[in-house]
Amino acid sequence: MKSFLFSLLVASSFFLQIPSLLAIDPPENAASAKAIPGVLALRATTSLRAPLEQIISSMALIAANPEDDAAALFDLRLALRRSFAALTLYSDLLPQQEAQWVREQLTQLRIVTDEIRDDDVAYQILMNELGCESYPFGDFKIERNDLQQPLLALLEGFQKNDLFKNKVEQMLAQVAWPAEKGSEPSFQELAKQKLSLCLTQTFISLPDEETSFVELHRFRIRIKKLHYMVELLEDVFSPESYSTIYPQLVLLQSTLGRIHDLFNLEQRIEQKLNSSTGADAAFFQTLLLKCGELLQQSHQDFFENFTPAVFQKLQDDIRAAIDLW
Repeated sequence: MKSFLFSLLVASSFFLQIPSLLAIDPPENAASAKAIPGVLALRATTSLRAPLEQIISSMALIAANPEDDAAALFDLRLALRRSFAALTLYSDLLPQQEAQWVREQLTQLRIVTDEIRDDDVAYQILMNELGCESYPFGDFKIERNDLQQPLLALLEGFQKNDLFKNKVEQMLAQVAWPAEKGSEPSFQELAKQKLSLCLTQTFISLPDEETSFVELHRFRIRIKKLHYMVELLEDVFSPESYSTIYPQLVLLQSTLGRIHDLFNLEQRIEQKLNSSTGADAAFFQTLLLKCGELLQQSHQDFFENFTPAVFQKLQDDIRAAIDLW
């Protein structure tokens, strides 16, 4: 019976092929390729370096102590989101080949850390909200080894000869506004352009009560990108605007995340139910009903709190802030 939570929480179809970490060779003369950075390039380098160094630090902590990785994993996932936001904001200043390599490796990290995070959350819901501690399965302890193997394999590759760190340094050494694009814009000009584009892409369509959970998840991903772009641009917002906009994005992302977590768990419980009989099937049927009730309530709460008018007000507030830059 103990295998149920393990199989429930570990996606059996998960299969990850770790890409070649040596896909990109360093420039033959990286020093000569380095441009003299302007003010914007210096800011880009600083903004990129902070989260990327946090990723390197968190990876070292996880590799050194994988059995107690919760805090380091949280820091790693947060730094990943901030790194993606910075890579998007400053994409015009980055050497294309090196930036693409870094982005691909960060994407692999995001995939494997999402797996671990999703299983942690599923287990917490099962134990704390669905009452599994009252069943014979309640004393089961998640085996983290199987969940961590893809992550540890990536970390080993990244840390070998400081590969990831060196690739990051190669990218940062070449940050510069390209001459063919004319004079370097101000940070406010770049911020206005990039955030306007992100805002348009985020709200290209709005969910309604008929929207599928898959589409709702895609909307959540767009909101997450907007959330971290706004966070990165905090100092160009007025304090009043930022204190109004940012908490709404955090709440919106969190609410959508709750729906996503419950939907994923419901799918896994249903799969287990379909392969069970007798007392086990009765247990999973009860579990499925409880999870479905939580999901239905979260879905209802979302559409009651985030109406089209609320979404329009959020967009208007962001555009009004952008217009002042």
